[in-house]
Amino acid sequence: MIKVETGVSSESVNQSLRHTLFIEGERDSIDHSTMKELLRDINIKIEPIGPSYYVNSVAQALVYCHSDYYFLIDRDSQTDNEVEKSWNKFPDINESNLLIWRRKEFENYFLIPEFACQSEWFKGTQEQFIKKLEIESTKRIYLNIANTVIINVREKIKGNWIKKLSNIENFNTKDNALEFILSLNEFEKKKKSDSKILTKTNLKKLFNEYLELFLEGNTKCQIGKGKWLELMGGKELLSLMVNSDMFKVLDRNGNPIQKNKLIEVTKSLVKLDESKLPDDFKQLKQLLRTRLEV
Repeated sequence: MIKVETGVSSESVNQSLRHTLFIEGERDSIDHSTMKELLRDINIKIEPIGPSYYVNSVAQALVYCHSDYYFLIDRDSQTDNEVEKSWNKFPDINESNLLIWRRKEFENYFLIPEFACQSEWFKGTQEQFIKKLEIESTKRIYLNIANTVIINVREKIKGNWIKKLSNIENFNTKDNALEFILSLNEFEKKKKSDSKILTKTNLKKLFNEYLELFLEGNTKCQIGKGKWLELMGGKELLSLMVNSDMFKVLDRNGNPIQKNKLIEVTKSLVKLDESKLPDDFKQLKQLLRTRLEV
């Protein structure tokens, strides 16, 4: 006999509707298709909602209304402290249930040689993969370092350097309002601080700091030296690697395919036994499993 219960919440009826992970990208992009495959054994919806600033804004707007919404973004220009804080606290509604990948972009994980070369579609050797990866990365490394300097400067200048005014007594006429604005010390301080940031001496210092961080004294990209593989842009690099002769994706009839080749390769990798996944993938799955058990 079927027992009918009343007063049951919709969330308890369908857990899959309760828990949703919002990510970057568009529907059926590499992010969406691959994340669905990565989290196939976890009862959670995956929803792509565009670039990282969209995800960040939605996280801040919705998390207090929906504590079972979670948000995952690329590292981009986030600092080590910001990234590690997100992992140490996730999920935490006071931090918008936001998690930040430790590598610059999701694609960077699929450039890890010992991981990438395990794809069923990989037909080369790990030595060939590393050689091509180092060559292609070296072509782009100084552009990446220069752009990192620009992003650093842009973020410092943007900052929350002045607060809005609130004392109505200083704004009883248009002349008083203008005079008050022109008298604010914050503008002069900002001009001075920005001019220091933009000096050639400071820009050179920043460039050399990132040069050391990325390459550890090398003039070329070399596996095991520096953090270039984690911190330089991964999207273009991954496309170059997968579209080389080292990867051959076949359809059901054994014919090579080019359309969606990138997605098929990344999906083949996240299908591997969990023990073979990058540590961040394993940790993400464990964090979500722990949360969904609550």
